[in-house]
Amino acid sequence: MTRHTPFFSVGVTTYNQPDLLKQALVSILDQTFSDVEVIVGNDNPREYLSPERFGLHDSRIRFINHPENLGERGNMNALLAMSHGRYFTWLADDDFYAPDFLKTLHAALTGFNFPSCVFTSYVIQDDSGVWVDKYDRFSGKSQLLQGSEFVRMYLGGKIRAIGTCGMFEAKYIRDIGGVEKLGKGPFALYSEYLLLMKAGLLHQVVYIDSPLVTYRVHENSWGCSNIDLEEYKGAGRQLIRKSAEIFEDPAMVVDFRQNLADISKLHWSTFISKALHEASTAGLGIPALALLFRRSSEAGLHIREILSEMKEKTRKYGPDLQITSPRNTSKLILLLRLLYLINKTKRNRVDQKAVKESENGK
Repeated sequence: MTRHTPFFSVGVTTYNQPDLLKQALVSILDQTFSDVEVIVGNDNPREYLSPERFGLHDSRIRFINHPENLGERGNMNALLAMSHGRYFTWLADDDFYAPDFLKTLHAALTGFNFPSCVFTSYVIQDDSGVWVDKYDRFSGKSQLLQGSEFVRMYLGGKIRAIGTCGMFEAKYIRDIGGVEKLGKGPFALYSEYLLLMKAGLLHQVVYIDSPLVTYRVHENSWGCSNIDLEEYKGAGRQLIRKSAEIFEDPAMVVDFRQNLADISKLHWSTFISKALHEASTAGLGIPALALLFRRSSEAGLHIREILSEMKEKTRKYGPDLQITSPRNTSKLILLLRLLYLINKTKRNRVDQKAVKESENGK
């Protein structure tokens, strides 16, 4: 009996978040396009997961309980290796899809003659269901772009995408090595950015400007819990160097300087956003602001050091790059200052209320 080859495979990575995992799985199994296999990679050897535990009796889903922790990157690549679908993507256990995610992607892929990958926009939601970033400028349109044009639009802030949530032709994503290791830790830091940069080498990329993926942020989410700044430095160095190699491709070299400047700023912005979490632990006053300023300066020196190491490469395309602080640094500092003032006002009101109650009790 020959095995059915599903059109889509979704590899779901999970570690110790069973409640959120079930929501993610239901969002896949309830898709309006049903030709999909779901492979769940459980990276917690101390917890056995099965369809019965979640009440999901569906032949399209498989649970893989790894006997040892593979780390995020190892788990992602293991799921890719086990997949059978024509197209493959990943989904984290705390994220989920809109009901027409697969149907919309299938229509775009068939309509544009099956390109190597398709990306969609997304929204960010907190654990109470509230949209965090308030972004709502979605056109709903699908467009076919040259890879270099796609990268230029992404780095220029004209489109939104999560690299690891792209839908890739299985042969293509295997040929480029799946998720590459950047940095020394077990996490796939910056893997989403490198996948997007690699898409620049493709002749065609489909982009759908519709929020078909919901990226969820909460206390234990990947984005909030991974704040080891030294790890981000190491991964950022590799991201910039590997991206520079991609940008030298003949199809992209005309934008080499701008792309390199933008990917450097993307690393800087990410570093600062992680530093904001660190600063928040120092309170919401002067110590936190001082720490954030210091981390921003540290990131700037780090990036200039990386670019200095690459002078022989970059000077072929013009004068030395002068990277300035990304726009969001001042916004983050202003936000921290605003939070400090709000917190101070609340404390003053509590103190005033306590004084009044004390006076009334006398």
